[in-house]
Amino acid sequence: MTTPGAAPTGTASEPQCRHWAYVSRCILPVSWSAGAVDDIVRRARLSNFHAGISGALLFTGEHFAQYIEGPADALQRLQDRIGADRRHTDLSIVAEGTRPDRIFTGWSLAYDGTSTYLAATIARMWARESGADDLMAILHAFLPVRTRPA
Repeated sequence: MTTPGAAPTGTASEPQCRHWAYVSRCILPVSWSAGAVDDIVRRARLSNFHAGISGALLFTGEHFAQYIEGPADALQRLQDRIGADRRHTDLSIVAEGTRPDRIFTGWSLAYDGTSTYLAATIARMWARESGADDLMAILHAFLPVRTRPA
């Protein structure tokens, strides 16, 4: 049995993992953005699981911040879909490259609901006043221990 949001953990023979992180501005009406994001998360978890993608998403009500990682071809297809998605705009890449291993092993998409608490911090990233290190620190600290996969 797998945990909702669980992703393949990778193996020693897995090639280096590509990663990509971005911040963007949501253009969905506030009155229904939370429900739309819940739908995005539900669909992404299944799609990412099958593609071997792992990562985390933050949503502040105004901005998205996401880190994704996985095989280069699958990650590129996901980047293309995210870039073409009309539910957000002004996408700003904060990090991309390769890693020897995954950071979000076991998560097809970690998400803990809308976080207005982080809105100012994510807005600074979107404005390019802070970067990847800040985003990764938030993603690691923000995901409660109780929601991590076993």
